[in-house]
Amino acid sequence: MTRDETVYPEPESFIPDRFLTEDGTCNEDEMMLPFGFGRRICAGLHFARLTAWTAMASILSQFDIGEPEDEAGRPIKGLADIRYSDGLISHASPFRCVIKPRMK
Repeated sequence: MTRDETVYPEPESFIPDRFLTEDGTCNEDEMMLPFGFGRRICAGLHFARLTAWTAMASILSQFDIGEPEDEAGRPIKGLADIRYSDGLISHASPFRCVIKPRMK
């Protein structure tokens, strides 16, 4: 359902910009396959979406997440090649990043 090239150009590529309008805001695409659709949509869809949003907002408000750093604290460029596993459930392979608590 998400492989229709007229709706999602290059469907096999990771292109987050496809979900943004030209002014950088989110578009109206609300395809949520894991929760079903139509008459058999999951009753917990809204609760799950709000819980995920709240969790991500809480993490991003408390931590700075960025590129890995060398011993001197300078960002190491070029390590953003994240690969994903194949299968029923896809997982990101291990990758380096820096997660620091935000200071007030």
